[in-house]
Amino acid sequence: MQHRASLRTLKDPLFIVFLTMFLILFILFPWKMRNSILSFPLHTFIALFTLMLVTEGMKESGYFSEISLKILKKFTSERNMALFLVTLSAGLSTFLTNDVALFITIPLTLAVLSQVRKDLSKLIVFNAIAVNVGSALTPIGNPQNLYLWHQWGIPFWEFIYLMVPPVVISLFLLFIFVFISFPSGEMKIKILSTSKVDRKKFLVFLLFLFLFIIIMQTNFEYCASLIILVTSLIFFQRILKKVDYILLLIFALIFLDFDALPMILNLPATSHSASDVYVLSILLSQVMSNVPATVFLSHLTSHRVALAWGANIGGNGVLIASLANMLALRLSRRKILYEFHKYSVPFLVLTFLCVYLLFLL
Repeated sequence: MQHRASLRTLKDPLFIVFLTMFLILFILFPWKMRNSILSFPLHTFIALFTLMLVTEGMKESGYFSEISLKILKKFTSERNMALFLVTLSAGLSTFLTNDVALFITIPLTLAVLSQVRKDLSKLIVFNAIAVNVGSALTPIGNPQNLYLWHQWGIPFWEFIYLMVPPVVISLFLLFIFVFISFPSGEMKIKILSTSKVDRKKFLVFLLFLFLFIIIMQTNFEYCASLIILVTSLIFFQRILKKVDYILLLIFALIFLDFDALPMILNLPATSHSASDVYVLSILLSQVMSNVPATVFLSHLTSHRVALAWGANIGGNGVLIASLANMLALRLSRRKILYEFHKYSVPFLVLTFLCVYLLFLL
């Protein structure tokens, strides 16, 4: 069964697309791809793997589900339920990355949906929007931020300071969308039984997370990653097996493919203004997803703050704009493509316009 599961995973469409792209570029432009391999951001890749491992351990502890289900018992209105789930998704994604936040909140949301008569599939859509918004705040919230943070070489809290304006605007608009989209009528919910909780495991990986965040600002992050890996090999082998290695490979291929593409196309660094870079990063995110767009544009512009703002805001919009969007729909196993774009596209347009005004001030 495990062999069949691994084969299905290897058939992931994104993995196939980026692997095919890598092979074609390597065959046609071997020297330029060799330069891309030699300049591979290993520190970003190792940090991404370590964060995925740590957050997988926290998720496996079952602690978040227990807390969430206890809080859910206090809600009686549809609007309050939606506000809680959106706030939870945005909050968790700031430090647990957007995909891990979805692994926690989507099953929780599905459990809620199974206990109400009304179809509230749009909650899945708002979960996806919320993790895109929340993950924009910190360097470890999503892969594009982690990549840019390592390029900048700035302190952790300085990155957060730079991302506060678009995140505050996006959160404000998100809560308005929730308030309009969900009525305040009463809703009866029968809470499902909680899963087994391992508090010791949660505390161990929570400690790992805080230590790694601190150590990432020094030159000892490789040592920290090694310690976390060895500890997991000895005490938490099951968690190591549950890390999404295909997703990790997808990010590796994205770094290689889109790092080499500007050299292959012989694109010079652009002289566009910060507002132009902001707009371009949003548009490219709708075409190639925001992580590839970030890697691609990072070689062509020095306006990295504008790039970070655009790539994060551009995660909303069409489905492929963010891997988190596709993951949310994949986890939900519901056919809500129209529902997704019904809310996500207007949210992108409104957020884009409001944040763009900051460049005009």
